[in-house]
Amino acid sequence: MITDEEVAEFELLVKQLCQDLPEGPGFLEVAKMMITYYNDDPTYTNASSIQNALTNTEIINLTEQQRYSKPLALLQGWVKREMEAATKEHLEGRLRENKFRTGSDLDEYEKAFGPAFNEHLGSLVGRSRWLDAGAGKAVAMRQYLEKGGQAKCLACSFEIPGDALQQVRAAEEKYGEQFRYLQGKYFGNVSDEEFGLREEGSFNLITDLNGVLYYTTTFLEDLKRYLDMLALNGKLCCTHLPGLYLTLSEHKDLSGRFGVRKWLAGITNVSLTVYTTLIGDAYVLTKTGEHNELPATEWKQCYTVEGQNATQTILSCHGPIIGDPTIIKLS
Repeated sequence: MITDEEVAEFELLVKQLCQDLPEGPGFLEVAKMMITYYNDDPTYTNASSIQNALTNTEIINLTEQQRYSKPLALLQGWVKREMEAATKEHLEGRLRENKFRTGSDLDEYEKAFGPAFNEHLGSLVGRSRWLDAGAGKAVAMRQYLEKGGQAKCLACSFEIPGDALQQVRAAEEKYGEQFRYLQGKYFGNVSDEEFGLREEGSFNLITDLNGVLYYTTTFLEDLKRYLDMLALNGKLCCTHLPGLYLTLSEHKDLSGRFGVRKWLAGITNVSLTVYTTLIGDAYVLTKTGEHNELPATEWKQCYTVEGQNATQTILSCHGPIIGDPTIIKLS
């Protein structure tokens, strides 16, 4: 909610800016009505409605928007904060209710990520590291270990599904340092120390099957962190991103998945292979060098939709993108 202290701060600033108006600050009454409307029902939808109203010149005319630019900026900042909090609360509820795909096995990983995943997984040796983010029940990792896989495996998820807790703990005990499961935090809040980056090194393989990138509210930050955590010649495999909407100012002919492909191919020192299927793309990003920079991109909006797992993220990319993906069609 927007607090009484914030309302008082806003009101004082408005009054200071309208001392020369004989009719008084009519704008203030409109703004306070909006705040009351939101505080009576503090939902993402209502916060979004206020955000739109604050820039609507039919509600707050251009003269008022210019005169009260400072208090408007304050109010817009609070509304943005409320929207982010509402999105986070909704997301945490969905995570707790465990409506995501959590039981994918190794066969499903192999089908989802294509032959590059199979070949790379088979090449991992004892010192190699595999991170599965949004691992759910960690079925694929446990199957890999049962088949004699040699890499060190780290599963990461907001919470271990209750019906898999016993099996996960048994696997941790059986495989010791070769298998760990991190839970209880968002991916972005897990420290480098908890990921073992300093003691054990970077990851040779990172998988995200409808995981972090699928539901995150901090897409750009989490993708960049994946790349920073990846070892040279390591691979990041992730499934299609139905909630990601990109506007490419220099490539307006590309939209939807075609825009996402172009954007991912524009990351520096990364080669992108896209495996296409009837249900969507799978992306395999191979790290060919250090300093992996994302194309210049502006975050616009992030929100959740009732009944949909994927978080909706809207981004705008400015400037040309150099690089093209390799496209491989899977039957």
